[in-house]
Amino acid sequence: MLSREGLSVGESAFPLKNISRMDTRNKGVILFSTSNEEYYEITARKGFSGLMYKTFFEAMKEL
Repeated sequence: MLSREGLSVGESAFPLKNISRMDTRNKGVILFSTSNEEYYEITARKGFSGLMYKTFFEAMKEL
C-alpha cells in the first residue's frame, strides 16, 4: 500500500522521504530504491497497476 506517509508491503514499511526512486517493469512489478542505496522489487498479483503506484509516488514527491 502506498500512502502519503510511505510504502508498506506486508510487515515492511518504507517512509516516502526515504524512497529516492520508483519505476515499473511490466504491469505488476514495482522497482524502487531508498536513500541508503538499497534496491527492492515487488511483484504483485494479477490486476495490479504498478504505473498507478509510480504516478502517485511522483505526485507526492513534488509536494
